[in-house]
Amino acid sequence: MGMKHLVAAAIVAVGSTTALAAPAFADPDTAGSKVDQSFTKAISNSGLSIAPKDAIALAHSTCDLVERGGTVNDALRHLKDATGWTSMDDFRTFGSLAARAYCPNAIPQ
Repeated sequence: MGMKHLVAAAIVAVGSTTALAAPAFADPDTAGSKVDQSFTKAISNSGLSIAPKDAIALAHSTCDLVERGGTVNDALRHLKDATGWTSMDDFRTFGSLAARAYCPNAIPQ
C-alpha cells in the first residue's frame, strides 16, 4: 500500500470535518498563513499533542517525504521519530490533515 493510499484511508477515517484548502483566489502573501491557521486549528481540535509551529514543520516535512516517493513505512517512521506518538489513529489524523493542507496532490483522485 502506497502513501497515497494511506492518506486516502486517513481522509476517509477522519471524514470531511475540516476543509483546509486555500481559497482559489487567495492573496499569495496571506494564503500560507490562512492555511497554517486552519491547519493548526484542526490539529488542536483533533486533540493531537503538538505545538502549532512543530505541527506545521512536521506537515511540510512529511509532505516533502511523500512527494519524493517515500513509502508508508517511511512516513510512519518519520512521524513516530518526530513525535513519539504510538497510536495509528494519531498518525492517520495528522497525515490526513497535513495532506489536505499542504500536499493535496498526494490524495488520490
